[in-house]
Amino acid sequence: MGNQMLLHSAKLQHQYFMIFINASDPESEKMNIIKAAASLIKSDIKSKIGTKTEYPSVSDVESLECNEHYLPDSLRLFLNSLISTCNHSLKLSAIGQTIIQATRPRSLIAPLQIGLAVQMHHHFGSRFLIDSLYNMGFSSSYSEVQRYEMNAAMSQGTDIPEVTEEGNLQYIADNVDHNLRTIDGHGTFHGMGIIASVTPRIYEDKLYTKNRCKHRRTQRNWKN
Repeated sequence: MGNQMLLHSAKLQHQYFMIFINASDPESEKMNIIKAAASLIKSDIKSKIGTKTEYPSVSDVESLECNEHYLPDSLRLFLNSLISTCNHSLKLSAIGQTIIQATRPRSLIAPLQIGLAVQMHHHFGSRFLIDSLYNMGFSSSYSEVQRYEMNAAMSQGTDIPEVTEEGNLQYIADNVDHNLRTIDGHGTFHGMGIIASVTPRIYEDKLYTKNRCKHRRTQRNWKN
């Protein structure tokens, strides 16, 4: 694989070297150089190993270092030469991953692309917003967010931690409807929620501050 990429790169360089020789004016030569650089960067992007069978991990999405190293060296060098602002790692990674996703839309899922889409869905829940960002190349699609959340729920499972055999666990679900029918057919809402009820109560003191733990223990002793 590596030898094939080196051979392909050498062919590209030879091809555009011949074009440079035949360039009739400086402007044509400049355009040929840009085309040569674009072809080399595109070749590096296509040689990147990617998959759509697994989503990026949370740590990959959150890490600036991982997101920057997701870019091929040639693309990272090119963007570093263009972006002049200080502390631009996130901006560089976002633009670079947008280029990678646009170059290979069906063979990989860039971490920041799915991360931004999931974040927008979490805060706003707007399909229009997410698909608008997707159409401009800045994020994954709304349908991809739905698949991601479905897979996340399945991978997390329905197990409730620290439930003993002596305990009782019951799931309660219900639905809610608002504006079942409207004049124009818009503005209706149907939702469903589910909770898990556990008895006896599970105490997780590690989630509280020391003062709150002391207060809860006092209440527990008072009840006894």
